[in-house]
Amino acid sequence: MAAVGLVSQLLSKYSSSDRNGTNEPNLISYTNACEEDPELKSFGSSLDQRFSKLNRSLTTGVETEKFSLNAVKSVCGFLVEMNQKLAESIIANVDLLKNEELRSLVDLYFESSTSTLDLFNTVGNCTSKAKLSIVIIRIVKDQEKA
Repeated sequence: MAAVGLVSQLLSKYSSSDRNGTNEPNLISYTNACEEDPELKSFGSSLDQRFSKLNRSLTTGVETEKFSLNAVKSVCGFLVEMNQKLAESIIANVDLLKNEELRSLVDLYFESSTSTLDLFNTVGNCTSKAKLSIVIIRIVKDQEKA
């Protein structure tokens, strides 16, 4: 399950800064819980399917050395949906917020999500400006023909 692996890697990096090794048992129990919990397995399976589909569409773009707008849109949609589902899981699990170490990890996740949202807003603004520029160019082109 890629989702479990992704989160495990994140926690592994987080725990590697722990010089006393106190986070190692937490990482192991988290990984075991992810493998045993049907809800997490379902989430991971769904995430794997979406990731595979996304990966195929991006691989096609690499061969032609340009990505289609649909592939970029698919990536953005994937990231937004993944962030929403993870946020819902975090919010639903109040125990996470009681543990100070996990809370700092959750805070880091939300900061990262905010940065991603800022990026999407910037891309959206650039897209709107590009669409407006295209309209202006078409109007000028039509006026020159007349």
